[in-house]
Amino acid sequence: MTNEHRNEQEIQTIVRKGMSDNDRFYRRLFKLYQMIGFRHLFYDGREAMFLVLSVLLFMPLVAVLFALMQEASATYTVPTLSLLFMGTPFYFYAHMLLFVVLKMEQPGIEVEQATHFNLVQLTALRTLVIAVSSLIGITFFVAFANVLGVHIPVLQGLAVACSGLFLFASIYLTLMTTIQKKWLWHWGFPTLWITMTIGLYLVPGVPLEGIVQMIPTGVYTVLAIAAFSYFYSQIQILFDDTKQKGEV
Repeated sequence: MTNEHRNEQEIQTIVRKGMSDNDRFYRRLFKLYQMIGFRHLFYDGREAMFLVLSVLLFMPLVAVLFALMQEASATYTVPTLSLLFMGTPFYFYAHMLLFVVLKMEQPGIEVEQATHFNLVQLTALRTLVIAVSSLIGITFFVAFANVLGVHIPVLQGLAVACSGLFLFASIYLTLMTTIQKKWLWHWGFPTLWITMTIGLYLVPGVPLEGIVQMIPTGVYTVLAIAAFSYFYSQIQILFDDTKQKGEV
């Protein structure tokens, strides 16, 4: 038996340990997390620390910045809802980008992980954790912003942020699972989103905030649920694909 076949058997033994095809998806995720542990879910302590600090400190600091901008001018209204919709994906992408940077910095660690875990499933679980952490961070932002006097309707703000977050994340994962060219979903799509966001704010005569405010909260709620459902289905596709062993 070659070393490659032996490693393959070890990977499948660990990944499938304690799992049953009849288990519900969330139960299988929990079992996988039990096997991996928090330490192996990220490349190193920097990525884990960035995730925790961004939730606990960065989003409240952004809320403080919004409050200062609001106080700086009595006539200027911060375009909070449009920034939530277009800007929330940057928060998710910042974590995914750090993942890519650390992977480039320490290419050998992926080889080490491949001897213990299925990299595709590991990516699926990590992406889900990042998305949930982003959602918690956005909730903190909306709460702190209202406390500091930046009025954001809580339900509307969360619906707008969730729709933007999971719309971006679902497209990102779709490209990840269907396109072999990694540059397209690592850099291409995020660059397009950033360019579109800046362009919409710079084009004169485009009342982006007014357009976002005009759309009922119910529409954003439906969009958020639909985007999350699709994102969740892409996570399932990644998680169930135990045959893939390529880089993600």
